[in-house]
Amino acid sequence: MARRFSRHLASAILLTAVLSSAAIAQSAKQYTLEQCIQTGLANNAGLRRSVQNIDRAAAVKRQAFGGFLPSLNANGSWTRSSKEAVRTISPTATLTSKDSYSYSIGSSLTLFDGLANIHTADRSVLGMQSAEMGVARSKQSTVFLVQQDFYNALRLQQLVKVNQSNHERSKKQLERIKELNAVGSVPLADVYRQQVQVGQDELRLLQAQNSYEDALIDLQTLLGVKPDAEFDIDPGDSAAPLDAGEVASYRSGLGSTDKLALEAMRSRSDFLAADVAVRSTEKSVSIARAGHYPSLTASAGYAWSNIELKNFTGEDYGTFSYGLQLSVPLFNGFAVSSAVQLAEVDRMNAETDKLELQRSISGSVQKAYNAVTLAEKNLEISNRTLTSAQEDQRIANERYTLGAGTLLDLIVANTNLTAAQSDVVNATFDYRIARKALEYQVGTTPIPTER
Repeated sequence: MARRFSRHLASAILLTAVLSSAAIAQSAKQYTLEQCIQTGLANNAGLRRSVQNIDRAAAVKRQAFGGFLPSLNANGSWTRSSKEAVRTISPTATLTSKDSYSYSIGSSLTLFDGLANIHTADRSVLGMQSAEMGVARSKQSTVFLVQQDFYNALRLQQLVKVNQSNHERSKKQLERIKELNAVGSVPLADVYRQQVQVGQDELRLLQAQNSYEDALIDLQTLLGVKPDAEFDIDPGDSAAPLDAGEVASYRSGLGSTDKLALEAMRSRSDFLAADVAVRSTEKSVSIARAGHYPSLTASAGYAWSNIELKNFTGEDYGTFSYGLQLSVPLFNGFAVSSAVQLAEVDRMNAETDKLELQRSISGSVQKAYNAVTLAEKNLEISNRTLTSAQEDQRIANERYTLGAGTLLDLIVANTNLTAAQSDVVNATFDYRIARKALEYQVGTTPIPTER
């Protein structure tokens, strides 16, 4: 009797915990998928670093284009020179001082440097494009990761509802079995067996609730916000069952994997950035080769000096100069040749990286396509299994009520029904995630406008 009371007390505590969690979830602020994506885009650290790379690229670009402008320098100085003069005809030594003032202003402009300045400017533009592409891909990565974690949390939320329904069904069956036992239709052992089943279903419900809360913590961590017990998600239309027509329509619009791979090469910003990287290294090769060519610089300036701060202009104190300077490299210890060779190696490495990324993208698209195909089949089979499990449970329930079946048959049928319902939930969200993964691998993940 004491064990039975303890068992009932434990069940009551477990049920109270579940109901309290449900009450908290109902009072919590719910976030839609769109709100989660916006929060993730605003707080993602990797995305912020990508945005900062644009600022870095902009500074490099500004410096590169500044090479087409003349340099301008101004200098000014004041000096005082002293000497001790000793007169031979007088024992008294005297100290004389002399001030000197000067200023100059000069400007120089590179007229030709083997086109290095032009190639440097082109490379800076490519660097800016690469940084912008990096931000675009970082945004797509953030959106996909948020979608993945959101759907996973939503899947666990639906599994909580499945286990709640199963728990309620077990409790109702327990009450009915007690009534049947009271009139002598079933043995007392069935009551005990069903009480054990109710306790096990309560434990599964608590485990599902705990998994869901852990998934919410993972989602908040990804969003870059402090985990909060009041946080919850709004399923919106994502929790609705998938229509067979929708699945078939999506499949008909996919096309072949070769087509999707080609689309990925046109859409994925990381692959476009790899192409830009190759072009940038080609510019680096041209810059290095410019060291073999002569350079021509034009300069002009004005210099003034006087022992007094007056007569700032005039031929007596100031001089204006201008001219051209030609520098021809004859031998520099193989520095230019080595620089060209290193730049060529970087170019070949960039081409290899691009080819490797192309193969990787093709493989990733194929895998994502296969995952969608598998998810479609899994969804179809799980729906058929659910229909069968519902019918089996109905028959087992009727047979047990009529005395033609055993409680074990009914428990097995209920277990199979709960498993089939869970499989449908898992298959639904596996399919949704697989579709989002294929979009991400193809590079068509939409990036919402940040608010």
